[in-house]
Amino acid sequence: MTMNPPFQQPGLIPVFRLVHRATNDHVFTIDPNEVNVLAQHGTHTYDGPVFQLLASPVPGAVPLHRFVCADGRHFLDGQNPSPVDPYARFEGTMGFVLGQAAPGLVPLYLWIHPHNRLFFYTTHPMGEAAGQLGYVNQGVRAFVAPVA
Repeated sequence: MTMNPPFQQPGLIPVFRLVHRATNDHVFTIDPNEVNVLAQHGTHTYDGPVFQLLASPVPGAVPLHRFVCADGRHFLDGQNPSPVDPYARFEGTMGFVLGQAAPGLVPLYLWIHPHNRLFFYTTHPMGEAAGQLGYVNQGVRAFVAPVA
C-alpha cells in the first residue's frame, strides 16, 4: 500500500506510525519511503501521520532520536546514548521537541507494555487503545505539534 504524506508545513516534520503485524512493535519514522517499503513488504500496518516535530531547534528544544534494540524493538529518546537501553543502535535524529508546553504544541505521551517492553507514543491523553492492550502510561515525554 502506498501512502500519500500530508502537506508538510514549513518548519514541521510529520511523523508516521507503523505497527509490526507479528510483534506489535511500533515504528515511528519521518521517511515516507520507509513507510512504503515496510507496508509493501506486508510486515507492517500503516497507521498514518500521528504528530509533527520541529525541523529546527528553538530555545528549549531537544533532538528526538530513534533507536532499535537488539531484539528489534524500536523506541524514541532525547538522549544519545539512551538510558532506556544504552546498547540500542542509534538510527538517527528525527527532529526536535520541547520539554515544556508552548502555544501550538501538545503533549506526547509514552505508554510501555511491561511484559513485552514495547513502546507506544501518542498525543491522545487516554493512549488510544493502549491501556486496554496492557500498556502502562509513563506520562508526558515531550511536546510536539499535532497533525493538522
